[in-house]
Amino acid sequence: MPRHLVIIVVAFLIVGANGVGRNAEAGGIILYELGTPDVGRASAGWAARASDAATLFANPAGMSRLPGKELLVGGQMTYGQFGFKPNENTAVSGNDGGNPVGWLPGGSVFYTQQLGSGWNVGIGAFSYFGLAAEYDQGWVGRYYVQKSALIGLTLMPAVSYRVNEQLSFGAGFNWMFGYFEQENTIRNIAQQTDGSFKLNDNTQGFGANVGALWEFNDESRVGLTYVSQVSLDLRDTPEFTGIGPVLEAALGRSGVLGAEVDLGMKVPHMIMASARHELSDGWAVLGNVGWQNWENFGKMQVSIGDTLLSTTTDLDYKDTWHVAVGADWGVAEQLLVTGGFAYDSSPVNDENRALEMPMGETWRFAVGGQWATNESIKLGFAYQLTWLGNLAIDQYRQIGNQVINRVAGQYESTSLHAIAVNLTWNI
Repeated sequence: MPRHLVIIVVAFLIVGANGVGRNAEAGGIILYELGTPDVGRASAGWAARASDAATLFANPAGMSRLPGKELLVGGQMTYGQFGFKPNENTAVSGNDGGNPVGWLPGGSVFYTQQLGSGWNVGIGAFSYFGLAAEYDQGWVGRYYVQKSALIGLTLMPAVSYRVNEQLSFGAGFNWMFGYFEQENTIRNIAQQTDGSFKLNDNTQGFGANVGALWEFNDESRVGLTYVSQVSLDLRDTPEFTGIGPVLEAALGRSGVLGAEVDLGMKVPHMIMASARHELSDGWAVLGNVGWQNWENFGKMQVSIGDTLLSTTTDLDYKDTWHVAVGADWGVAEQLLVTGGFAYDSSPVNDENRALEMPMGETWRFAVGGQWATNESIKLGFAYQLTWLGNLAIDQYRQIGNQVINRVAGQYESTSLHAIAVNLTWNI
């Protein structure tokens, strides 16, 4: 195999690796679900609610509304259903891969404290970026993705300042720990059995979160928040196993064996505007309009070795839009019932959807509740259905005029079910 062709084939695998774990939430893999009371509203009122310590991330300016000290601890289990059904156009033998997602744990911790003179501070630990997937051995899409994990864990200190009775500002520092793992199958040359390769790395990136909150009166307020881009520079030397002598020799001649792979990834920046208005009889309505910059996320920097390959690969992503509406109902003095609906547009057109990133438009339906056990403690529960429906796939690689590894079909009735519990303690 010519040296340049080997590099191109490996680059295809690496590009696929950078798209792993993207079995979607939000417009892509940005998560609104942090185990907090926002889960029970489908994120409606995200930047304006400012009623608990989770506002540290949702809108740091909202900390100005929290007196004293507050601790919020949230836990969450999410079940993802992403079963793939190949059709007659699939030219790769194998099984359907089973359910690659299954149960995923999650959670968050937020602490805020009022300092006086208009200042509040806080710190939060949570994850709003990433997911993981593992397919059954021998599935039809194994040459695109077999096992993957892409997770960002954030530690965020934040501060807010109340300018006057109506206006508050806030800012947070986003320290993100990024973890990446990818295993792919490789079709060997001139032999029946497949080989594989593995990439694994962790790194850190930095960003910011800023927000503003305007309170018209005790019943109405609006919020605006911006989360900046975070760059994650992931790199590793691929570990090849089970490759045949022909492919091993070709990889050796090309310089790919032992070469370090760099993946330049950008966690999208996003903007959210929200409103909350209290009605009579214990009712309140909430809403969001948001935007996420997935176009830049799809333009990946990929390099193999110092001189073998350095390129920007465009995955044809597009920016996404978000809308949400929700309501709070004070059933009794100690009990609050919540609900909400949200929609996120798709970051990829149907014709560009890939097995490494089976994303589409996303619908959320949520219900929840909070029970004040006493003046200091609230217990919360929430359920959310995230629905993506049927996601059609027709993916292949083309080298010259030859089409290889075609996989066609759809992910059927794709969904995620999130169950969240949380505790809010006014210390």
